[in-house]
Amino acid sequence: MKNTNLFLYIGVISAILSLSTSMILSEELVQQITLQECLKIANENNIRIIETKKEIETVKSKLIQVKAYPNPEIEINDYGLVNKLGTSESDREIKLSQEIEILGKRKKRMGIAKTEIEIFNQKLNSIWAEVRFDVKAKYNEILLIQKKKELAIENLNLARNFLANIQMKYESGKALVNQVIRAKIEVSRAENELLIIEKDISISKAELNLLLNRPPGYKFLPVDELIYLKKYLDLDDLTKKTLSQNPELKIELLSLDTAKLKLSLSKRETISNPVIGILQKQESNEKTLGVNLGLSIPLWYRKQGEIQESKTELEKINSKIDYLKKEMELKIFNAFIETELAEKQVILLKNTVKEANELLRVVS
Repeated sequence: MKNTNLFLYIGVISAILSLSTSMILSEELVQQITLQECLKIANENNIRIIETKKEIETVKSKLIQVKAYPNPEIEINDYGLVNKLGTSESDREIKLSQEIEILGKRKKRMGIAKTEIEIFNQKLNSIWAEVRFDVKAKYNEILLIQKKKELAIENLNLARNFLANIQMKYESGKALVNQVIRAKIEVSRAENELLIIEKDISISKAELNLLLNRPPGYKFLPVDELIYLKKYLDLDDLTKKTLSQNPELKIELLSLDTAKLKLSLSKRETISNPVIGILQKQESNEKTLGVNLGLSIPLWYRKQGEIQESKTELEKINSKIDYLKKEMELKIFNAFIETELAEKQVILLKNTVKEANELLRVVS
């Protein structure tokens, strides 16, 4: 009998130790992460960031192509002649030619390619600003829902304690059955609210994992805290900084530079590039060396369509820049008003909580 109790005691202790070990391991598997760590992971792994970086590499390869000079051309003509004696004589002509870009056309094309690279760099900055905003919003949303969960658990405990007290009073005849039913309903409501909050936490964490390019079920625990910091904002200063630093506006300004370069290039291409060549001609036993020069005459086709297209694109971008500035100013103004309103609401809520705590202290 004693051996049986001893084995039972050892079995219980082993079960407790294994359960504790599994709980510790499960806690270790949950990654504790700060907002700054999330932003670092997003900057490295977010799929939109990765795709844009690949696009930048593609555009850089175009610059390599633009830097290259046109390939030279070689032409060989060989004519065989048979005379009456049956001996073979040949006339041979070898020509080597090279197209020469003039009027700075190559430099203009290189300028266009470099500007396009800068446009994609600004596009990367714009996408990173959006991703950073989304990560911050989702991270803070999880922190907020976790606070709601703490309150929901507290509310559920209060509801259960209230139900226990009501049941005790009911059993002693000091409460009605309707009071017990109402208390049970409140417990059910509190449990349902907690389930909904846990579901919201799981969804928000999965959405943040997507931003970080991780599996939806990847386990992590945000460890930062929600802190309210009041900041003084000046509308004029905020507007000036935004207009000078906004990537979207910079992209349009760079597109304007590209359009100007394309217009200048279209005008210069009305004059074709000359082709300079060296040729060697052999007739019977005589060899002659000469120079060849080729130039297209802009008589019928003068690039008028490309020039007009570039002018239209230039006007369109100018109009878009003007409208974009006004639209940004409106968004900044609306955000400034919303921020002021939010700060006033925070002050009102703080005063309300303070008064409620004071009232609770007096009542108790």
